Amino acid sequence: MRHSSCLFPIFLNTVGGPLEHALGVSLPPGIMSNLELMIFGALIILFLIVEPHGLARMWQIAKEKLRLWPFPH
Repeated sequence: MRHSSCLFPIFLNTVGGPLEHALGVSLPPGIMSNLELMIFGALIILFLIVEPHGLARMWQIAKEKLRLWPFPH
């Protein structure tokens, strides 16, 4: 599933070309597409391990900290 609003594939395509040139390696275009999916999947798994309650819990923690921000006691 690819979305035009995702910046990750654009970043990988931008970095992939110069990286191939610097290493002197020529990769088929299908490998870059599969590499995007593998890295994206790994990032999802990492995020689920690090923050299992998701963005909602991170937002809740941020709101609690901002509520107490000017006066921590």
